Amino acid sequence: MKSFTDYAVVTLMMLMMGAPMAKSNSRTAEQSGGEQVLVPQADRNPPEPVEPLVMGEVKFSAPSLEQGVLVAVEAKSGRPLWKIRVVDYYIHPDLEADVQDTYIVALREFKANPRQIEVTDERGLRYLVDTKTGKIIIPEWPVKLKIIEAKPAENKWRYFVEIQIENTLNRDMKLDRPSVAYGGSVSNDIFRVTLDGKPVKYMGNLLRRAPPIGFETLKPGQTYQSKVGLGESYPIPLGKHTVGVSFESKNLFSSDSFLMKSNSHERVLEGEGFKIEKKPPSPK
Repeated sequence: MKSFTDYAVVTLMMLMMGAPMAKSNSRTAEQSGGEQVLVPQADRNPPEPVEPLVMGEVKFSAPSLEQGVLVAVEAKSGRPLWKIRVVDYYIHPDLEADVQDTYIVALREFKANPRQIEVTDERGLRYLVDTKTGKIIIPEWPVKLKIIEAKPAENKWRYFVEIQIENTLNRDMKLDRPSVAYGGSVSNDIFRVTLDGKPVKYMGNLLRRAPPIGFETLKPGQTYQSKVGLGESYPIPLGKHTVGVSFESKNLFSSDSFLMKSNSHERVLEGEGFKIEKKPPSPK
């Protein structure tokens, strides 16, 4: 009976001879004797080549064989200047590693600052890379938002949203607490609310921001979550209304000084309102 080593040798020989390898979504295959053995697999296609970017005497490229890496060389001679990793996501241990690979898909000049390059990865996240210092800035970070509860009060609706900010990076992330409505508290105009398509004026407090109050640190793979009541800060009169809510806030005082934004979520408020119940976690 052939061992896994025998199969690995045969596979290597086939690759060297240029023989095609069949794709498979399974890590195992069954031999005629019923034994399960590991076989090669390809869970994703290689990334499309990225058009190099030439700025002055320097050419920048994103090699397809080096995930998330930006390389700078002299445009004329090709002499290497530097190489940095721009894209570096957290790899979830319970998922296939190769399907979590994320490559650079576009390089552009950043018009607002001639020293910076705009880099975009497969997930749509943008980075600004300083060509002199190598400093990497993420200008905008995605936020998930949904309206989860609404009920009529004396003369207005009491309604609540939930925001989620996931740290998908392979490093810690620091969130400024007032900037993310920590503990459900709204101290600045960080939401955008519409009533039947028209903007609702912010009626809450305006917190002076110096010095910083505190930070919430997210480890790689962790998600920040906050349930926030908006009925006092963005009042909605009773009656049937279509309400839209989005989140937009600068992560102040943090080294991760990105703008945090969500898409708008709409719900119709009427009758006795509604409440979205959370599903209990599935038993493992």
